Amino acid sequence: MSPCLRRVLAGALLAVLTGCAALPRGTPADHTDAAIAQRLGAAPARDDAFVADLLRAPLTPDAATRIALVRQPAVARRYAALGLARADLLETARIANPTLSLSFLDVVGGPGTTITRAIEQPLADLLTRPARLRLGEADYAAARDEAAAAIIDLALDVESQWFAAVGARQRADLAALRAELADAGAELAQRYADAGNFEPAELATRRAEAAIAALEAGEAGRAARRERRALQALLGLRPDESFDLPTRLPRLTADDPLPTDLAGPAAAQRLDLAAAAMRLAREQRALELARRWRLLGDIDLGHERERGPDGDLERGPEIALAIPIFDQGQAGIARAEAELARATAELAAARAALAQEVDDAVEDLRAQRAAAETLITHLLPARDTQVARLTEANNWMLASPFEVIEARDAQFEAWATHVATVQAYWQARVALRRAVGGALPALAGPMPGPLRLPPDGLLADDAGDAAKDANDAEEASHHAHAHPDHGDTP
Repeated sequence: MSPCLRRVLAGALLAVLTGCAALPRGTPADHTDAAIAQRLGAAPARDDAFVADLLRAPLTPDAATRIALVRQPAVARRYAALGLARADLLETARIANPTLSLSFLDVVGGPGTTITRAIEQPLADLLTRPARLRLGEADYAAARDEAAAAIIDLALDVESQWFAAVGARQRADLAALRAELADAGAELAQRYADAGNFEPAELATRRAEAAIAALEAGEAGRAARRERRALQALLGLRPDESFDLPTRLPRLTADDPLPTDLAGPAAAQRLDLAAAAMRLAREQRALELARRWRLLGDIDLGHERERGPDGDLERGPEIALAIPIFDQGQAGIARAEAELARATAELAAARAALAQEVDDAVEDLRAQRAAAETLITHLLPARDTQVARLTEANNWMLASPFEVIEARDAQFEAWATHVATVQAYWQARVALRRAVGGALPALAGPMPGPLRLPPDGLLADDAGDAAKDANDAEEASHHAHAHPDHGDTP
């Protein structure tokens, strides 16, 4: 082998070995798993042996997140895309194989054959490989951060949907109670009408109210089932896999101490922002390289060996290069400048959106807490007192049973409003975690106990209490008519 050929092959081999050492170590999932676990406290698992255990108990937000991280097909798609990104990196690091050519030329009109052998190696690949590898590594790092950010978003979607499903179920229970109460009122009105003590118009009003309440209860039940199916889809569970949900939302936390500046932690934790910053750094480097190598065209370095018909041997190195007369890299530089401008704008937009998202999430969390505290401090006690006083007044014939029914209905409506507000509060906490891009130490802690609205005695198994209140009111009224001498005295 000639010295020139040895140098060509040695240079190619050295570049290959150096490049292989520079490639990232580990599997594509390693970095992504660590980033997710740091922000969620859980990372996608490679098997689902634990899913059956989690499904045996009523589902908690944490259990729902863990199930989704292993069962949701979107997670698998993200990791598959990450594998493709690593394949792109390997492709970027690739050096074109040397080209070996052979030719056999017969001498026309004469004896013998001319044999030509040549080996060529594209030199541009060798010269630009370190720069291309750095760009590929930046693309791969951004892809890892983007995959982790997307999976974290999915996990937070699951948690928010858990609150939506439980809240919808609790409101459906309240709507069913209101329907039973309205039905009891219509039945009581019918008895009064049969006794000649009720106007037909008022009876029609009570019947219409009962029909509307029944329709609303049906819609609330359908909404609860829709929210449950949406949660099941996010979990990635099969149709034959059942799960139980709690019947009540958690109560509010004792407090929500928030740092004065959440924009700083958000900028440090948000992986989509980190990916955008990496894309910007990548485009800055790409523009530098486009300008540096603007005059570099195709360069082929090789060695040729030729043996003539008479046995004479001719050999020597050869080089072929493009002369940069017409193409001097103008298009490549213009493209790199445009990509840099776009990456700069995208990062600026992401930072501006981040600040607004954090501010909006903080304001929403505080507003929902204030609304829930107002309801539980003022409205709910007022409704409770109203029902209690009207019930007492009805016992003394100072209020009609229908006033008691209307007060109880208003109480149910206040409870439903409070349940919706507590649900919005918990979803606001999820939105704040999403805005900050990770865990909030100030909000950490065990989940509070269940929200006791309505009181346990009024849940589905004891829902007849509402009707019983109306019947008791009717019996008290008949008792008063049967003993007129008692009047409204004790």
